Amino acid sequence: MRKIKVLIAEWDKKNLEDILNLLDKDSYDVVKAEDGVEALQLALQKVPDFIMLSLDLPLIDGVKLSQILRTNPKTESIPIFYISDKSIQLSHFRRNVDYFVLKPFNKDEIKKILLTIRKKILNVHDRRFEEEFAGNLKQMSITDLLQILSINKRTGNLYLYETQKSEVPVGVVVLNEGRIINAKKGYVRKVKALYRILGLKDGYFRFLPGEPSMTEEINENSDSLIMEGLRQIDEIEELKKQIPVSGKLKLKIKTNQLPQNLRPITKEVLTAIEIFPDINVLIDNIDAPDYEILKIICALWEKGILEIETIVKDENISRTNFSSDIIIELKRKLGKIFYDKRLTDNIYLVIFMNDPQPAYALVNFFNSLNFESASENVLKLLNAQSKMGYMGKIFLVESLSLHIFYFCGMIPNFPLLESVLRNIIGAIVIGKRDIFRDVLSYLGKRYVVLEPKDLNNSELVIKNMEKLFESFITWEGK
Repeated sequence: MRKIKVLIAEWDKKNLEDILNLLDKDSYDVVKAEDGVEALQLALQKVPDFIMLSLDLPLIDGVKLSQILRTNPKTESIPIFYISDKSIQLSHFRRNVDYFVLKPFNKDEIKKILLTIRKKILNVHDRRFEEEFAGNLKQMSITDLLQILSINKRTGNLYLYETQKSEVPVGVVVLNEGRIINAKKGYVRKVKALYRILGLKDGYFRFLPGEPSMTEEINENSDSLIMEGLRQIDEIEELKKQIPVSGKLKLKIKTNQLPQNLRPITKEVLTAIEIFPDINVLIDNIDAPDYEILKIICALWEKGILEIETIVKDENISRTNFSSDIIIELKRKLGKIFYDKRLTDNIYLVIFMNDPQPAYALVNFFNSLNFESASENVLKLLNAQSKMGYMGKIFLVESLSLHIFYFCGMIPNFPLLESVLRNIIGAIVIGKRDIFRDVLSYLGKRYVVLEPKDLNNSELVIKNMEKLFESFITWEGK
């Protein structure tokens, strides 16, 4: 009999014991966590079949933890069994996939839910071996695939990969009874992601029947969506002949001189230009389909409102311009102190700021690197709507990414710094460091201080970041 792998995240030992007594050891393989940080680590490491999650966990509470799990490709489709002492509305709760019970819980009710979850997991597992199919996109196009799945009213997830050997998909289309209900490509979701996926010509696909891995966010008719997506792909090719899409944008007039009756999407594009001047980066950070954004850029350019500066790329030059010797030494240091491969391939840097004003220049600097932005969090920072969060990651080399977190005008407490960001290599302070002095003492010499004006000098910022890398390399901790 196949064992079901379950992660139980519960700090209350009595509740934990009651749950464990309901799980047959021959049927379940159990891993336990007592706080949100440990639960997150185990979820990513073990990838359980389902998670029993108490909402009042310490360090990272269950609501925040479940939101993080929903945004990670490894864990986004895992059913979650929420346990709470009070009723709460969860925007990411999935009907017929997730479950919710109140403490003190009824054991018979828990047993019934566990039986239902187990049957669903085993059914999906069995059906995958019988009904999943895969192939090469050169032999069967995305359009043909989706039409076949639609005609046969299939429910499941269509994963797209660069090659047959790739482990991480480049995109996924989610179907329910043949109807497209969601899509994802990188950080992009919904219709925008679907249209990008329709443009894939090469690669490998795998359809896995079973529960949809994402909630329904696309409501349009699937056939109409596909036809519109193909039309927009053709139109984008025509627009690319008119404007240099690898260029940088710059407003030629002041924003207060713009007409007042602009469409909301046009206003959004004009606002985003100051933050994301690179055309491709700007397109990635606006939810509207790529064609709509390019059409607006083209119209504004033709009217003389925008100018486009062509960027000449030399593929032989690394975009980051960091010293290769320092990056090699950094990798060696990581290999010595971290046993988990995820930590030797992904390192963490913290940005401390007194206020969000320097964030504009900081984002512009990151965009000049090989940077993948967490756009929602970046926009919240720039609009002073968030005091802490994740900005995105810089690809230093193929096997090493530098993840950027920020604290703006707030002092992180030590449990947060030690538990959530325990593997940071150091910090950059922008402006005065006084309010962060206690936190910086925890880092020793592993931080650098920059003035806001320094962010306009890319060479100076890179030099200071390399200084930070060197401090970590010579650090004798761990």
